[in-house]
Amino acid sequence: MVLLVLNGWVWASKYITHKLGENIWWLIVLAERSGIDVKMAIEHFLHKTEQLLK
Repeated sequence: MVLLVLNGWVWASKYITHKLGENIWWLIVLAERSGIDVKMAIEHFLHKTEQLLK
């Protein structure tokens, strides 16, 4: 039973890792097609978030 749970977790982890990478890739594609600088957008978000946490 533990082996089945472990194998399921490994599969889920690989699947989630793949899907996360896919989502990040699509966000970058959408940003580029929209003329949005991803690096600047992230920096802006982090700056605003840091200010809210102070």
